[in-house]
Amino acid sequence: MLQAQPILVLARNSKEMTMDKVSFIKIAGIDGVEVEHAIIDRGNGEFTSMLKSTYDEQQAEATKIVDA
Repeated sequence: MLQAQPILVLARNSKEMTMDKVSFIKIAGIDGVEVEHAIIDRGNGEFTSMLKSTYDEQQAEATKIVDA
């Protein structure tokens, strides 16, 4: 079963900081194992999808860069 939880996050988008809408969904495979994905709406008709763990790593790295 698909479950989406949209949130707004501040994320790096090319050269500038923009607001992106991110939805996290859980997808169960044939084996029943659920995997979380991040679906990112760039606000211009483009979407990006990646594992939530990858998204979390990118956000943590972006925070380090902004805080430096």
